[in-house]
Amino acid sequence: MASLFPPDDILLAALLAGNEADALARAAELEAGGEELGALIYGTTKRALARWIRRNAATDNWAGASIPLNAIAPGVVDTPMTSDMIKTPQQREAMATMVPMPLNGIFEPRSVAYLLAWLAGEENAHLCGQVIFIDGGSDVVIRGDATW
Repeated sequence: MASLFPPDDILLAALLAGNEADALARAAELEAGGEELGALIYGTTKRALARWIRRNAATDNWAGASIPLNAIAPGVVDTPMTSDMIKTPQQREAMATMVPMPLNGIFEPRSVAYLLAWLAGEENAHLCGQVIFIDGGSDVVIRGDATW
């Protein structure tokens, strides 16, 4: 769901162009600019990945080879990556303000695993080029009708 936050346009363009040297240089500039600018790197890379999937999923290399290329966009999952950010009730409340998840809040990795298993399974024969938000409603709250 980090792909929903505003990206750094320069980094995004470099990533989408496949220009690793420019992407790394821009990421270094953002990191050197402090925590707020550095935080743009994560969401921008997620947005670039989502766009790459949309641009490539229906190609001969993927759909033409009967490979369903899709992605998931999880909300806040209780993992080692997030554990320090959600330790206390105050931290959980602050996270819920930043990442509103009205359907059951912060969740366990198992929910993501079930979705991934279906996406990678033979039952998924037609879902192509989608980014599926498994986020307790963050996408709905943040973007509302904006996708339509």
